[in-house]
Amino acid sequence: LIRQGLHGRALFNESSHVFDILTNAIEIRLDYMGSPTLMGRICDILLRLKDDHHGIPGSDLTPPSTLVLLNLEWSQLHLMITRSTTPDIIKMAMKLTEFFNAQLLNSKNLLASIQYDFHDGIKRNNIEKKTTTGQSKYDTNIIKRYIGMHGGELMLQGHNLTLVVFHGLNFKSRQWAFFSLNEPQINFVTDRGEKGD
Repeated sequence: LIRQGLHGRALFNESSHVFDILTNAIEIRLDYMGSPTLMGRICDILLRLKDDHHGIPGSDLTPPSTLVLLNLEWSQLHLMITRSTTPDIIKMAMKLTEFFNAQLLNSKNLLASIQYDFHDGIKRNNIEKKTTTGQSKYDTNIIKRYIGMHGGELMLQGHNLTLVVFHGLNFKSRQWAFFSLNEPQINFVTDRGEKGD
């Protein structure tokens, strides 16, 4: 179970929304060209997303500010990687990106070929020209003025992190290194500052 709670943190007071995800364990295995390149298991996961909203209603001098706070806690995280894990993951990401871009382009071409004007049944061939020449009818300054998301915090913490690195192309290598960390924690914090930067 998660031993460290989030109830004592001052940043999470007066939050408007809370979104929690709890699960017992997640296991992952990535294979590239028929060979496993990454294996992992994470236990007792708590993912918490909260927002902290501050502001004076009707005040133009003090715009509202919203902080988005994301916390990921786990009990045990075990990872096994090889010497080729990083280049294999990059290759897989490039192939997935190429695949999704091709599917998106094919979908756009298909929708453009079957798009009709339902008033008179005539094909609209110049839709893309009209949409590119038209100006945006939405004012983004309104979003910045009234929503005002100006920062946040990302926290990753657990009770144990174990990493096994194999010096080879697979997990059958005889040379390997073992790393273990207890109570690891890392925070990423961003804020707009006093002048709204």
